[in-house]
Amino acid sequence: MAKKSLAFIAFNRGLVSRLGLARQDVKRIALSAQIMKNWKPRVLGSMMIRPGTSFLWHTNDDLAAKYFPFVYSIGDTALIELTDLVMRVAIDDVLLTRVSVSSAITNGTFAGNITGWTDGKDAGATAPAYVSVSGVGTLQLQGNGTARSIAYQNVTVAAADQNVEHALRIKIENGPLQLKVGTAAADDSYVNQTTLETGDHSIAFTPTGAQFTVQFLSALERTVRVSNCTVESAGVVELPTPWTASNLSSVRTGTDQQSGDVLFVFCDGVQQRRIERRGTHPNARSWSVARYRPENGPFLIENTSPTTMTPSVLSGNGTLTASVPYFRSSHVGALFSHTSVGQTVTKNMAALNDATDPITVTNVSTSRAFTIVITNLTAIGAGRTVILQRSFDNSVWVAVSGKSWTLDTTESYNDALDNETIYYRLLLSVVGGAGTTVAKLTYPLG
Repeated sequence: MAKKSLAFIAFNRGLVSRLGLARQDVKRIALSAQIMKNWKPRVLGSMMIRPGTSFLWHTNDDLAAKYFPFVYSIGDTALIELTDLVMRVAIDDVLLTRVSVSSAITNGTFAGNITGWTDGKDAGATAPAYVSVSGVGTLQLQGNGTARSIAYQNVTVAAADQNVEHALRIKIENGPLQLKVGTAAADDSYVNQTTLETGDHSIAFTPTGAQFTVQFLSALERTVRVSNCTVESAGVVELPTPWTASNLSSVRTGTDQQSGDVLFVFCDGVQQRRIERRGTHPNARSWSVARYRPENGPFLIENTSPTTMTPSVLSGNGTLTASVPYFRSSHVGALFSHTSVGQTVTKNMAALNDATDPITVTNVSTSRAFTIVITNLTAIGAGRTVILQRSFDNSVWVAVSGKSWTLDTTESYNDALDNETIYYRLLLSVVGGAGTTVAKLTYPLG
């Protein structure tokens, strides 16, 4: 074969072995390179100098790491770094870091008591309490559905620390509960009232004066607990996670699992987590790793066996008792749905706007009738008044005309709104004298 001298016209097919260069009969060989050092091929045939790189940071303790993008918008992004049991966050290629301040929370670890924290509860709610769970001291709150249990603390800020970013490291043992931080108990100008789920939180804010007030609130009828609330130390922010080095390869997330400021994370054998961010770029410096705990399922197939389960309460804290041995240690944290025929709600009313849970009325004709029972209203007197309210969306409530009581009563009510789904509840609209009035709604259907 005659000797040929062939031109290499482009390098956009990448690299090939020197042994392959002889195959000039293969068209792509003429578009390939044997060596390409510090250059990158373009698709259209030209080359460009390889972009430069820069060292940004060491991974946590130089351990193997896994990275995920956090993308709120094109100009509002962050980078999540996961290593063995630790999460760090980089914003604009800089690890999130706290500075040193002298401000301190009194008894932020609840060591044997809740000394330092002030009771600010609404009337009718339970006062904040100390509870030790598995050897861990916690601040416990419990509302009554409308009235809030509240604990707060005023923290002094030295002149040198004013207008300097602070951060609270908060651990919620059993949530959710509400947090707000402001200049006083009634204010939330530093941290607008926000919901903290079960997990670990690093909440940043910048006090401008000589005091800030940290306040925890909950109106839930069940207990919620917080085990730590301290001012963060200086250094890179590290939040604990459940993912060990051995299962980092199984961790799954991404922008398609992100909803606004929440990134949902999944890993085989580990309960799902929510990586949460608060604030707006470039001041979005509050981050959380919380459990994903939905309240509406998913559930397994409905139980049709002879096994029954009986709850001790209609709402709040109680026990669920099975008719046969059923529960296992793996059920801790599990979600159970209990359904029964008919609806009955009861409320012990003592504070203004105390209300029963709603009942849902459907159907037509006489099947819409439900029973109202109010006791210990006559004995209290002093103008105490209970009213019946309705709602079409279980959100906006209006009084039912003519349904207001200042005396004990037992009566049936039918709204005659055939085929409509309406929510009803009883509400204490005038407190009057002291004491507890018992309000009850019973609907045989639903």
